[in-house]
Order: sequence, then C-alpha cells, then structure tokens
Amino acid sequence: MELLKQYKNVEETSDTLYTFIIHNITSLEVLLFIDSQIDRAKNIKNALKSKKINDRLFNLYKNIKDSHKEDEKINCIYLVDNKIIKYKLTIDDSNIESTFKLHNIYMKNDIMFHIDFIIDFFTNFKFIYTLKIIRNELSIIKLNKNKEIIIETKKIASNKSQMINEIIDNIKKYNNYNDIIIIHGTKNINELNNCIIKKDILNKESIYSLYEDYNMTLNHRLLELKLNELNNEKTNTDLFVFGKMKDIRSEIELFTIKELYIDINKLTKLRGLLDESYLNFKIIEIRILNNNDIADQFMKNYNGIMAIKYFV
Repeated sequence: MELLKQYKNVEETSDTLYTFIIHNITSLEVLLFIDSQIDRAKNIKNALKSKKINDRLFNLYKNIKDSHKEDEKINCIYLVDNKIIKYKLTIDDSNIESTFKLHNIYMKNDIMFHIDFIIDFFTNFKFIYTLKIIRNELSIIKLNKNKEIIIETKKIASNKSQMINEIIDNIKKYNNYNDIIIIHGTKNINELNNCIIKKDILNKESIYSLYEDYNMTLNHRLLELKLNELNNEKTNTDLFVFGKMKDIRSEIELFTIKELYIDINKLTKLRGLLDESYLNFKIIEIRILNNNDIADQFMKNYNGIMAIKYFV
C-alpha cells in the first residue's frame, strides 16, 4: 500500500484518472468490462477527453490481455493515467475484499486517484456498531466509512427494550467497545445512554455521517473550553498561536506544539507542507455544523487554526 501513497496528490482538470480494484474475477471478464467502458467513452462529446480516456483504457486492456490468461483470476489494483501503476493484492487484502464484499470490479474515474479510499478500505479496522431494526427483526452491524458487515440477525421478542439493552451490553463487554451506538429503523425505544436513535432506516453513509457529526460536537466542546481559557486572567496567552499557517508551521518544525485546533480543510493543506512525522501531537479537527456555532466563530475570528505550545 505504501507504493500507492505517492500517487495521492496526482490531479488533472477533468475526470480522466482511473482507479481500479479488481478482485477474484477472470481476465476475460475484466477485458469485457473495459471494452464496455471504451464503448461508452466514444459517446463523450469532448473529442480530446474522449480520446484520452479511450487511449488509457485501451492501454489497460492491452496490459491485462498481454499479462494474463483468459481464465486467470485477477487480484490487483490499477491506477491508470498515461501509464499504468499496478499493485498486486496480497492474500490478506483479498480476504478483506471477500469479507466486506467489495465489487469484483471497483472502478472510479475522477480528477484524482482514489488513494484515500484504498488505504482506508484495506487498513482501517476501527468500527462503530449499529442496530438496524425492521419490524420484529434486528441486525447487529459494524461499519466504518468504507466498510460494513452484518454480525448477526435475530428476531426481537416482545420485551424489545430489555433485549436491546442486553445486546448493547454484550457489544460493549465482548468487543471492549465504549463508543456511540446508532440504532435506526424504530421509534419505539426510549432514550438510551451513549446511543443515537433514529426512526428511519439509514444507509452506511448516513450512519457514518451521524457518527462524524457526533464526534465533531465533542471537538466543539474541547474548542470552546480552550477559547474560554483566553478570558481567564491566569492563562498565559503567549502559549497560544493563532491564525497564520506559516507561524503554526514554524512552531511545529521547532517541536513546540502540544495541541492543534484546526479547520479540516486547513489540516489537509498542512499535511501537504510537512512530513507526517512532525504531526506527533494532539490534533483536534474542527468543522462547522451550524451557522454561528463555536466552529463558525472560530473560522471567522481565528482563521480556523490555533495551536497551544508546551512553553514560550
């Protein structure tokens, strides 16, 4: 996977970069799929874009045809621009794909390669738990941003609330899990500690968005506490560095930073300016949830970036 990270910042002005993840499917099936995409490219009205896509897909077609027998199963990642970057999936990688049921052919064309998705899918095993309830059936599901799996499905007895409490206790006990649990698909449950309850049935993206928003409210509380310290006459305000990316970067390079509160978009920019080894301190990501919330004020008044130093 390290090989792929170097292509993370490759970017073009149109969606002509291709990311393929191919798993446990024959070369012939892959060639037929690519051939269908070449046919679609012929319908693109922009002649230059059509030709660029056609040339790139044809190069991939030829590469696979020349290097694999028709009945040979392919387990590879391909990044396709004017050249072809190939990464062969390991046995562990293939097992992850099988467990979490990624399509046999995952293809995305975009202005960039989908490296973040690849890295997250194959390396992120931090999950949240959710209970989906449809009438008298309950499914226990664990998921993260790009993966989900049903752990168990069972019928719900008449004593629904008691059963759900027992399930939650078991999730926490046997998985050493202390994070939020999201329950959806029912409105007949009383409020539960450390649970979010929604009456509608939610998809993975909606569930994870709820989880991210919940975590962001926790970050907002931390930010508010830190900003309130500025009004305390006992606070040494010289320990605070505000507003300017160059000033923050300089302090980071001097290893003086203890905590960093930062707009998520600015964090992406900062990561592009520094080697990851420099970011060895607590980072609290900040995103606006509502107009005039503490994050909104932070963006307006402090340019969305504030560092706390160890010493002056």
